[in-house]
Amino acid sequence: MGRLTDKLLSGTTTSVVSGFRPEQEQFKSLSTPTIEPVAGKETQGFGVSLKAGIPINRQDAIKVLSQETGLPVSRFVIDDDGTIAYKGDDGKYYPAIGNKAGYYAPDILQTGADVGISLLGSYTGPYAPLVVGGGTAGTEALRQYAGRQVSGSDTSDPFRIGISGFLGGAGELFPTLYRSLKNADVAKDISQLNKTDMDNILKLANEQGIDITTAEASNLASLLSKQGTISRLPETATKLQEYYKKRFGQVYDAVESYLGKISPVAELDEAGRIAQESLLKRRNELKDIRFQQTKPLYDKALANATPVDTSSLVAKLDDMISMSKGRERQALEKIKKDFYYQKPEKIINAKTGRPETKYVDVLDDRPQALQRLKMELDSYVNTDEVTGLDSVIQGEIKTINKQLKELIRQDNQLYKEADTLYAQLSEPINEFDKRRVGTSITKISEDNLNTVSRRIFQNADPSSIRYAREQIEAVDPQAWNDVTRAWLQDTWEQALKQSKGAKDVNLDAGLAWRNILFGDKKSERALKAALNEEQYKGLSDLATVLQAAGRVNKYGSDTAFNQETMRQLTSSAQNKIAKLLNPRQTLIDWLNSISLNKNANKFADIILDPNRLDDLKELKQVPFGSTQFAGGVIQLLLDSGIGIDGRVGSTSNIESEQYKLEETQREMIEEDQPKRQSITDKLLKSNK
Repeated sequence: MGRLTDKLLSGTTTSVVSGFRPEQEQFKSLSTPTIEPVAGKETQGFGVSLKAGIPINRQDAIKVLSQETGLPVSRFVIDDDGTIAYKGDDGKYYPAIGNKAGYYAPDILQTGADVGISLLGSYTGPYAPLVVGGGTAGTEALRQYAGRQVSGSDTSDPFRIGISGFLGGAGELFPTLYRSLKNADVAKDISQLNKTDMDNILKLANEQGIDITTAEASNLASLLSKQGTISRLPETATKLQEYYKKRFGQVYDAVESYLGKISPVAELDEAGRIAQESLLKRRNELKDIRFQQTKPLYDKALANATPVDTSSLVAKLDDMISMSKGRERQALEKIKKDFYYQKPEKIINAKTGRPETKYVDVLDDRPQALQRLKMELDSYVNTDEVTGLDSVIQGEIKTINKQLKELIRQDNQLYKEADTLYAQLSEPINEFDKRRVGTSITKISEDNLNTVSRRIFQNADPSSIRYAREQIEAVDPQAWNDVTRAWLQDTWEQALKQSKGAKDVNLDAGLAWRNILFGDKKSERALKAALNEEQYKGLSDLATVLQAAGRVNKYGSDTAFNQETMRQLTSSAQNKIAKLLNPRQTLIDWLNSISLNKNANKFADIILDPNRLDDLKELKQVPFGSTQFAGGVIQLLLDSGIGIDGRVGSTSNIESEQYKLEETQREMIEEDQPKRQSITDKLLKSNK
């Protein structure tokens, strides 16, 4: 017994009466315990939870729970989230309210009554603020009276009644503000609209047979962003995607129509073959022009020319042959042989005594024959037989050819004039051979003719394209249209390709094609070099429409879509009930949903028809125009957001109630202190 008395005196054991130790009077009691996540033995169901929800504060709610459970008020606590809990026999804390729907039902009923009063009061005209203010004050007074009855408390808050009435009346003044908000246009930047540009785009789009939305035609940032958003919202995504797919077909037809106007040849390899044949023919024409214009002059110069002594060249060849082997020797002997010709000589046959003709190899000194030898060597030095030899030998062969030329033309003024003309007429051929058309395009194999247009246009300087056009058109103007169409078609087919793994068509293929063709100044100059004035204007007009049609990303971010999907998937019955417990946010979510659905669909209808640009004024930021509706909405926001439900208030409200509960518990301890002291005295006496 002595040890028990010592413990009681020292405060090391709990009171058998209340469960509190005496020293707890010196510091904050258990107001922030850890509450078990499961219901305890005394956790209350719907009926008691409903009854506990009637008072306007948690203090009176705890009194109701104490009455119903038989637990003393000192066993209840309020945690930092405002949850009421009780201390079980095992020392752990359990939630006292087991049915939140019941606990918050009085709040919802009072708010509903206030909204109804607001809706009815809106029909009383100028008396609405007075009628609604009095009605909402009355519901609050009635709520407090009911709370006193069920809890046995004397709680009365006249200020709360007054503020309820004041807010109720003030809320009726908000519809005026609501109407001003309602008149705010969605397209706030509509003053920046360039009507001339918009009309031009609509005109061009109509000519091309391509639909354009209001946002795309106006190019207003506010409308473009909203079109992008409704393209991904579940409410309007299907409508917009169907529109985009339909327009993709229109774009495809418009591009194909334009290509068909340039050329009917749709096969890339066929267009390549036509272009290559034209270039080869053009080179032959240049050579033929040179031959036809220089031949008469050369013939005249050589007709009266003196014999040419080439013995020095033959001697040089003999020296080279004596040192050479294999293919080198064969090539040199072939060249030397061409310096001779078989000269006929008249002889008398010794046996028959008859005259005969004998052919004898003689060093050729005829200017005309040596001119042909020179031309033959011009070609021979470029054959595999020579180009495969040592570079030194190749150089010596070219030197012999050059020296032969000098021997023929020396002391022959007319021949020199012919050479000058030949050089002039060779310049176009040399230019041809140095250009892309000569170094690459004319050498493309038959299996790769579908790449001809790409070789002409891809990464080509405008001057290169212009030169190729001149050469091909000199032979066949339509051939140039064929290869130009092939290039445009090739880039169009590239634009149509989707990224790897894509499951649908590239709805922005038109924009991609436009960007390939007009992506930079060089590309634009290349187009002007390739097309005539009419063709370029037609493509430019089409590109303008394609650019407008691609101003909004057809897919974009999935954020809005995913958020809405998650919202729908998580909209379970439990969550719907939970939302009722937060009426203010539930109302906001509901209004947002209505506004989104109504405005998104209406916006989609208007934006898909550019003729309804003026209808943008109908698109407002608030869903309904009824002042009665506005009054009810505002009343609900006021009731649920400004403090009618005191238990769902800010952290400061919760801390205040925690403090009040501690004060109540301290008072109970102080009242119980004389009883504990009496028991202690008795124990001390018996111990003696």
